[in-house]
Amino acid sequence: MAYDVFVHPSRLQGRVRVPPSKSLLHRALFSALLSRGTSVIFPFVESDDILATLNVLKAFGASWKIKDGRLRVKGVGRPRPPKRPIDVKASASSLRFAIPLAMLTGGDVTFQMDESLANRPLKPYVELFPESLERDGRMLVVRPGLSGGDIVIDGSFGSQFASGLLFVLPFLDKTSTLRIENPTSRPYINLTLKTLEDAGVKIIKQNGGFRVPPSQVFRPRDTTIEGDYSLASLFLVAGLRSAGVEVHPLASDSLQADKSIIDTIRDAGGKIIHTEEGYRSSSSRPSAFIADIEDNPDLAFAFALLASFSEGESILQNAKRLRYKESDRVASILELMRSLHVDIVVEEDSIRIRGPVSRFSGTSVESHDDHRLVMLAAIAGTMAKGPVHILHAEAVHKSYPAFFRDLASLGANLSIVKRGDIA
Repeated sequence: MAYDVFVHPSRLQGRVRVPPSKSLLHRALFSALLSRGTSVIFPFVESDDILATLNVLKAFGASWKIKDGRLRVKGVGRPRPPKRPIDVKASASSLRFAIPLAMLTGGDVTFQMDESLANRPLKPYVELFPESLERDGRMLVVRPGLSGGDIVIDGSFGSQFASGLLFVLPFLDKTSTLRIENPTSRPYINLTLKTLEDAGVKIIKQNGGFRVPPSQVFRPRDTTIEGDYSLASLFLVAGLRSAGVEVHPLASDSLQADKSIIDTIRDAGGKIIHTEEGYRSSSSRPSAFIADIEDNPDLAFAFALLASFSEGESILQNAKRLRYKESDRVASILELMRSLHVDIVVEEDSIRIRGPVSRFSGTSVESHDDHRLVMLAAIAGTMAKGPVHILHAEAVHKSYPAFFRDLASLGANLSIVKRGDIA
């Protein structure tokens, strides 16, 4: 259902439970697919991106059942040839993890995708496998062409391409090496390595890269998925302008790249404490900060919000890759912040924001089909002088379908209106 949301000035306070980490869920699902036997994943929460990965699992031969918040996946080991095109919706992780696996099936595999994903780059795979990938608009045909050996991949477009290879190289019949040039989002590689280790797969770090022994077997296992720091980040920043917001469950020893939001809030002078199950932030007067978002680009939205009410000029560095996400996130953040009357400037690879803004202006903003922009606009709306109207707010279902319900539970005054009902 297409809908808009109107968010009115509100005072947020309370406790919110964020969904399990989408990054960890994707990896657990692919590990379950590649294991012979049954894996149990808990807690399991659906979103559009996760449903896209389930489409991949089904196409490659896996089956599953959901009961009491637990997903039981019966894996197949080596992927089987799919009978029809695989719909990966707008999920870059689903597609980029699945492309190397498609090459294991021995035949052509066709993926179909939403327009937003079709516009995102696949250059690292195209350079590695020029004869195996054929794109035609929203369709992608993948042919066999992965033989292992010594592989060098461009990491400047993100970590998902290297992760996709790390999932498939253990199946090959000869030892492979993988070297990543210009690596970015390195903590996400660590998440992949931890997932593989837990599945009994051996990956050896060497010479700035990895050596992957051949003919390995994935072990089915039960996995508990920790809460998502990227989805928690905006709530935690919002808590700095309220009596207090607690977000859980958040593991203090998490490997998630977006856990760095905790350190940035503290470095800026924000009040945030560790609780039994997560973190609680509360009313603060933060100061300007510098944040490098090369390894955690999804935090750009929380950093932009924090910078807008921090004293002085804050800088978000290494923002280049934001232009190749669900939207051109440099442009969409700039558009939203300016409409809220925030002093923001984009300079080459950096975003500069001067605060503090005492109250945002009410505004109307297009979602650009970007779930994280919707969440930023909604949180900002609770701090504004007048209502913030978010067009096509259903984009939030990509990662967090219950976002507006949870925001309302903290006291947000909002209304959801079907697109057809808007005069």
